[in-house]
Amino acid sequence: MDTTNSLVRQRLVQLKASGVAPVAAIKAIHLEFGLPLSEAKHAFAVSPAWAREATNGDQLHQELLAELGKDKEF
Repeated sequence: MDTTNSLVRQRLVQLKASGVAPVAAIKAIHLEFGLPLSEAKHAFAVSPAWAREATNGDQLHQELLAELGKDKEF
């Protein structure tokens, strides 16, 4: 098991328990572990502690893309 991944997962659980916002959790992982933002976001997205927020964020993203696509139809 990769120690960094394990520490990242543990830290995400701590951040969730502390009540931080999803973006703040991603930023904390990025800064604390020196991960690129894309990797910090991926760690957040696959974290069981943040599953609901990750799913809701993906759903919102898809809805926004769909709405933005409608603007091109005039």
